Amino acid sequence: MRASFADESYYGRQWYRTTVLAHVKSSHDFSWIIQIESEARKLGFYGEVKASFALQIMKRLDSRSQKRIWHVIQKIPISIINPRYYLRKFGLRPMNEYCFQFEYKGKKFFINRADPFFQQFEKFIHQNIAEQILIDSPLPDIEIAIENVSESFDVFPSMRSFSPEKVLASYKAKDLKAQIMNVTELSLRLFSAFYELRDPDIRQEILDKISFYGMDFFWPISHFYRELLLQSVIHTRYFDEGHTKSVNFIRDLFSKVKSGLSHDIFGPQIIWPESKVEEVRSMADIRIRASDVIAGIARIIYDYYGVDGLRRRFKIVFINGKII
Repeated sequence: MRASFADESYYGRQWYRTTVLAHVKSSHDFSWIIQIESEARKLGFYGEVKASFALQIMKRLDSRSQKRIWHVIQKIPISIINPRYYLRKFGLRPMNEYCFQFEYKGKKFFINRADPFFQQFEKFIHQNIAEQILIDSPLPDIEIAIENVSESFDVFPSMRSFSPEKVLASYKAKDLKAQIMNVTELSLRLFSAFYELRDPDIRQEILDKISFYGMDFFWPISHFYRELLLQSVIHTRYFDEGHTKSVNFIRDLFSKVKSGLSHDIFGPQIIWPESKVEEVRSMADIRIRASDVIAGIARIIYDYYGVDGLRRRFKIVFINGKII
């Protein structure tokens, strides 16, 4: 069974916190996490090993073991969402949750909760950031794929729009700060669930196959996107439990994509493997724990060394939806 496992890492409770996800495939080598957990048990620790502790354990290992572990870890795709990036686009800098700094004509100004317009200002900022996160999420890629397949095969009649406004309306939260954290979680998990849509190796492999069989003459774009969607939904996706709303959203999306692909002219030829979207307790599955540790390591590297540090340690990194 082809499957992937994903967990997130973040620090703090602020709505503008950086969140990192690691996308781990079932085919990856998990001997490194077994070794790290074994070393933790030797030290008398029987809880769940987190990233900072895992890094300390790795430093205690011999250089050969360290190189082997980093060699495995660096192959794992990483996705990061940093809401501060959008604040910078708006020319804002958060001093804390209730105060923003901005510049106008070279002068610095502050707006805080004591300002009579702060509530409207804050609502405007939060709404725009939530929408921007969804715009940079895989949802537009999924929409483009569905539109291209639909043009040739006349499927997906009720799945043509994933506008931020529509998603936010169906994905409500108690307030806009919680909404940003919710859409961050959703966007990262969509990255894992539809990873093949953005995987440069998979995209090239499909293009080569279409060209080899001469199908590019008849349906070049539609076949390309159809294969990308198919490659995504035939995988089982496991996520750490704790954000059921995003899992239900992805599960419903998977079901609709499968239904659409089953009703085009090639649908009867598909032998669907059993694939699903599920939540799993990290303590119950070492692969989820591996994802958690890698995501945590990537977050620590990003916090201390920024984008350059990530480039040195990981081969595939997405930040706010864009590959670096």
